[in-house]
Amino acid sequence: MRPFKRSFLSLTLSAATLLLTACGAQLPSDLNRDRDHEHEEDFYMASVEDQDPSTDPNRSKLGYFFLVEQFNVGANSSMLKAIKNNPPGGILFWNGNSADASAVRESVRAYSAQAESMKLKPLLFSTDYEGGALNKTPSGSSVPGVQRFTKGFSALAHPRWLGVSVQDYDMELCGLHGKIMAEELKSVGINYPLSVVSDLATQALTSVRAISKNSEDASRCVTKILEEFVKTKDVIFVTKHFPGLGLTKGDTHDGTVTAATTDEATLQEHLKPFIDLVTFSKAKKSEGLLSVMTTHAKFMAYDDENLTTESPKTINGLLKKRMEFTGLVVSDAMWMGEYGNMKSAQLMPVYLNSFLSGIDLLMIPGARFAESINYFRKVYDGTLSEEEKNQLTKRTGKSWEDTHKKFMERITESLAAHDRARGAIKAPHTYLSSQAPTNLTAESRTRYNQILSELSIRGNSLKKN
Repeated sequence: MRPFKRSFLSLTLSAATLLLTACGAQLPSDLNRDRDHEHEEDFYMASVEDQDPSTDPNRSKLGYFFLVEQFNVGANSSMLKAIKNNPPGGILFWNGNSADASAVRESVRAYSAQAESMKLKPLLFSTDYEGGALNKTPSGSSVPGVQRFTKGFSALAHPRWLGVSVQDYDMELCGLHGKIMAEELKSVGINYPLSVVSDLATQALTSVRAISKNSEDASRCVTKILEEFVKTKDVIFVTKHFPGLGLTKGDTHDGTVTAATTDEATLQEHLKPFIDLVTFSKAKKSEGLLSVMTTHAKFMAYDDENLTTESPKTINGLLKKRMEFTGLVVSDAMWMGEYGNMKSAQLMPVYLNSFLSGIDLLMIPGARFAESINYFRKVYDGTLSEEEKNQLTKRTGKSWEDTHKKFMERITESLAAHDRARGAIKAPHTYLSSQAPTNLTAESRTRYNQILSELSIRGNSLKKN
């Protein structure tokens, strides 16, 4: 995703820089995001028609297909109005104002209560939260991690430590990592964290963020984390970056990245953590509590023409049909790479094509929310101009009639996935804790830190795992 502040971009292009950015290192060039943050409450523009849900229930839910970014923590009037009139599927906090646990809790409380007053199912509240506030890596260097909230929360290790721990501690550290994360985030209402990756640690971007190079260790560990989320309840585990960013070289934040391998054994190694998570969620009858984020990379073995984000072969064919995944599929940030250089006339067809390809939640900047709803409604109503229809058919490769028919089918299908996910959790404002998150996990954190200390003393190296 993106850094907290543009000033971080002054760092040299290194592993540290890559890790700091989580899903993206660039800002959308045509939105001037830093300046927009000063007027964030204006993102929900008056040009959005307020919708009466009684007239057409599906049309009134088109906003569900967007995970809307909010740079600062705080319940602003624009989002409160959006929840009332044109609700999004969820809200993602970047925490640009370095808010503490109590501020997060109060923001979620206000938004969640507003949703309930409109008789909506629970909203999704998200942030980047893999771990890494403890900057030390197993190789002894210091690298910023991907943990957006730290004030009032336990400082967690880079996930690569989890892989290092497997030999001596089996799944104990993995379980503690998941337990602390799930319980603390639940206490403030973050119920859809973009959490530990299922990628293998086989390229620079995943070298510390991923658990292990070994697919068996990575799979067992990430499944243990999901198990802790299921036990905690009301928190959906979001893993990434399907179908395995470890297969690539390069950085999807900067442009198109391609995985050239077609070797079946190698492909299966990188799919294994995702497959095992889906299998576990089904066995526990908790399909709604697992969500998968796709990558913007291109995988020649699955689809040699499209990025995964716009690949029905990869999302619908592989993930949903072959792997029988029924949870929410969320995109990576829709301003990364080549998407970040697109103007609205190009980008809106991309959003629509991604939805048609199987994405259930498009992660978009708040400043794009109004035009996105308007565009999806125009497609729904069949009121696009001829030029807009031409742009859309060019992007989808289908006729306008086929595109519209598929769109209507996808709405029904995707809303069913939303119902499964949001039906598996309670509205956050009904269970928010008045305690500091760290007070809830003190015993777990003590053991967690003890294991990390022992591992560090033993001088474990990334090369061993």
